[in-house]
Amino acid sequence: MAQDSPPSGPGLVASLHLAAHPGEPTFPVARARAVTGRGLVGDRNYWAGEGPRPRRRGAGRASGVCDITLIEAEALDALAREHGITLTPAECRRMPPQPGLP
Repeated sequence: MAQDSPPSGPGLVASLHLAAHPGEPTFPVARARAVTGRGLVGDRNYWAGEGPRPRRRGAGRASGVCDITLIEAEALDALAREHGITLTPAECRRMPPQPGLP
């Protein structure tokens, strides 16, 4: 697979989605408030507890330190082009595992 050169200049957030509760579908928002050490207000992973979010050993959501995921539009384009899998930005996260997909 050929690698394109990275874009020059700042990136652009083209789509932003949250999910209020685990297992629920995402919903688009025009803007979100990010709170250091807590996450995005209104998202299921937002830490609303007392004091700072506890940090656990491990990686990703289990560690308590993974608050957002950035997915390049080019990656979605490549997924469709190379594998015939078309996903909207809303479908990229918080979906149950699909048979045959990693």
